[in-house]
Amino acid sequence: MSHLYGKSIGEEARYRKKDILLGPGVNIYRTPLNGRNFEYMGEDPYLSATMVVPYIKGVQENGVAACVKHYALNNQEFNRHTPLPLASLHGSLIHPTEKSRTSLSRKN
Repeated sequence: MSHLYGKSIGEEARYRKKDILLGPGVNIYRTPLNGRNFEYMGEDPYLSATMVVPYIKGVQENGVAACVKHYALNNQEFNRHTPLPLASLHGSLIHPTEKSRTSLSRKN
């Protein structure tokens, strides 16, 4: 399903003569108050990581580059620029980004 969605987005981008898509956003969302939730793959980091790779491949089938963005720490509006301990970044926050980077860099 995410491959088909990515392919459709890539077709529209190609139709509009765009070479790069600034997305998908792979950060998980934790609050409905975040204004970028519509860009993200969901709340579950494993599901986000699983969905992002076929989405990107679908976009790129149309000759459009996909730029993964909003890796982590963009899921709240209150105290948005407050630093977090490094240990908080590992695990669920980094998983979708790491999965997209390693899966797409391998030659299949």
